[in-house]
Amino acid sequence: MPIPEREAIACLRVIVCMARADGEVKPQEKAVLEDLLRGIRLPAGVSADTLLQEDINLDYQLDQIDSEQGKDQTFLAAYSLAYADRECSPDERQLLDRIKEALRIPEAKTRLWRRLIGEARETVMPTETLQAISDPQQRRAEVRDPQRVDVGL
Repeated sequence: MPIPEREAIACLRVIVCMARADGEVKPQEKAVLEDLLRGIRLPAGVSADTLLQEDINLDYQLDQIDSEQGKDQTFLAAYSLAYADRECSPDERQLLDRIKEALRIPEAKTRLWRRLIGEARETVMPTETLQAISDPQQRRAEVRDPQRVDVGL
């Protein structure tokens, strides 16, 4: 069930505050914001750029988010944005804590999300550097054949 439009717009404004938390909107953060905007019908003339220029009252926006689903989505989006570049600055951490408190997100829930998001990020963007193997024989030896997966039976 989608969240009400009022909550969705408030969520976006909270996310904009997160993007601006450390005084710099990084390309990864703007990309996350633009991705979020794709799924929402916005009023005419509203875009990532216009939202980034708005003077936003964070407390007012947080008060507009009433539903549990809206709160969860807002916090998850803020968390994802704070770590979009793999680093959460002290300013971003402080704002994330403020959002969590205002939305009354339980600590157990945030621990679970933190673990799940971390695992997903490691799956998609591993921290270890992958090296190209130009020798075909060596590459075959290093890469598992997806047709011969050992299931341990």
